[in-house]
Amino acid sequence: MPRGRPKEEPLFPDLYVDREDEDALERILNDKLARPRKYLQALLAAAGRPKADLHSFRTTLNNTLRDLGLSIEDRAVLLAHASSETTKLYSHPNIELAREFVNRIPDPDNLA
Repeated sequence: MPRGRPKEEPLFPDLYVDREDEDALERILNDKLARPRKYLQALLAAAGRPKADLHSFRTTLNNTLRDLGLSIEDRAVLLAHASSETTKLYSHPNIELAREFVNRIPDPDNLA
């Protein structure tokens, strides 16, 4: 991803079309989502995996980036959420990661 890209610019601009609406420039999704959707479904089918929609891939990306330590603000920008509150809605608990952190707590009996 190029550095210095304006925050307001979509991450994947080819999937958007600019349309003027009452003096405001509005970015809306165009019909170019069909191609990546079909491609992803073909990859899943070839791997014998169940179908999934693009939204589920976004949720998986969000949770994976969270598990790797990326801040919620940066994830919100990558996912083109208007607010990190929206990103929170798509963040699911990772019990295994929580267990790893809990297991890092020092045993008080071994502190001296």
